[in-house]
Amino acid sequence: MKLNGALFLQLIKKHYPDMVSFDFPTRAELTRPLFWDKNLSFSSNRLYVACDSETIDADQEDFSGCLFVFPGAVSEKERNYPCLFLQSQEPVTGVFNRIQGFFDIYDKWEQDLTKISLGGGSVQELLNISHPLFGNPLCVLGADFSLIASVGMQSLPQEYQIFNDSAKKIDYMNSMKQDRYFNSVQDAKDPFIFPSHITGLRSWNVNILRFGHTTHRLMMLEYPRQLNAADAYLLQFLASFMEYVLFQESVPSTSGEKALHSIFIHLLSDKAADYIKISQQLSALNWDPEHQYLALVLRISLFDQKNLTANTICSYIENLFPSSCSFQFKEEIVTFFNLTLLNLTEDEISQELTCFIRDGFLKAGYSRAMKGHMNLRRQYIQAGIALDLGTRQKPYLWIHRFNQVALSYILDESARRLPGYMLCHEKLLVLKEMDETQNTEYLHTLQTYLNNHLNAVQSAKDLFIHRSTFLYRMDKIKHILECDLDNPDDILYLMFSFKLLEMENSRQEIL
Repeated sequence: MKLNGALFLQLIKKHYPDMVSFDFPTRAELTRPLFWDKNLSFSSNRLYVACDSETIDADQEDFSGCLFVFPGAVSEKERNYPCLFLQSQEPVTGVFNRIQGFFDIYDKWEQDLTKISLGGGSVQELLNISHPLFGNPLCVLGADFSLIASVGMQSLPQEYQIFNDSAKKIDYMNSMKQDRYFNSVQDAKDPFIFPSHITGLRSWNVNILRFGHTTHRLMMLEYPRQLNAADAYLLQFLASFMEYVLFQESVPSTSGEKALHSIFIHLLSDKAADYIKISQQLSALNWDPEHQYLALVLRISLFDQKNLTANTICSYIENLFPSSCSFQFKEEIVTFFNLTLLNLTEDEISQELTCFIRDGFLKAGYSRAMKGHMNLRRQYIQAGIALDLGTRQKPYLWIHRFNQVALSYILDESARRLPGYMLCHEKLLVLKEMDETQNTEYLHTLQTYLNNHLNAVQSAKDLFIHRSTFLYRMDKIKHILECDLDNPDDILYLMFSFKLLEMENSRQEIL
């Protein structure tokens, strides 16, 4: 393989620390060396070893795309081409053979990479044979920050081992979501250094892209030695083999191939699913019909959708709650908790996840806890309703429960085909019109009376009127309503009607 100027300079300095360079081409990709002869045909990007600079006639050729290496001391002759003076007494043949040895090492590496790639090898094998050349820990991450393969990570201090710890990995992922620099380079084509402010260590990163979007990332951490420009060149070379292997091998799914996930995905996606068969399948996995279940729906961000971090979120939840099943479904994350096996209440589940949901900028909807298998799909619908309706009503909250939005859902559903004023008690509209035209307060009076459970004394106090005035007003209202408010169904209908009118007014204010 070719060695770029930065890598060659790093290699040659180890043996000739006193060397002096002029116009050194750090970005050039140099091929194996040749002994310079003035009769030799010049070619660009070539490395030449020469006895001394006196044999070079720079006026005859443009040598800007190559590099000359001279074993001896710096000459006083004027030069206008890239060159190195090794300041050594070593004969030119020894220098030539040493440089050939550099190329032999990396040619062998390229041959091994090729053999593994074409022979159906794995990403882990590519990292294993590459680690001796780098020395520092290497890893391949999925776009969801899942650890695909790694080498040398055990040498890191404990505080830097973030990818083997679910909690640390989630914190890392959440920090990355908010990092402006990371978001600017997440689909970058060139290697980039990520600073140490999140992981504690700097790292070289090379994105592995497909159709212009990052699917994996090759990373080298700055431990124990410092990063340099040569690392970027070698990592990019290694990444080309990684890309081939990753897109050839079948990467195990983190969710779809598990038995529980398959059952639940089938249950949610097929409205005509056989519930008896599904119950039998769940029972075989120790999720019994007598157990209590809870459903959670998480709305993930665009970042999570683009970078497939939903898989990491699902893994985190399942690690935190072993008797749970978490998977991505229709651009959301759905989780079912077996409260019986977990020996937890729905409140304890919620408390455990509150900080995680908030720190991850997620939105959550919880169903009711229910017994058995027959309501599992309905619990998913409940959680989705809680999330959708709760987010509309109180967008500033992270977490919404179905019990908190159940009445609003009933009102929404009842007014789906007809507006609230066409569903409410007809005589309420008469009272409303009288209030507007005659400056009465019939609606407010009636609502106060109903809210106080038909307590006339308390209602008069709340309205700041005498009890006899209140009773006179209520007689008028009952006459208009054509009922004495002694029928529970009438009272329920009137209270529901007030809610419908309030909802109608809210919608008109929004419009």
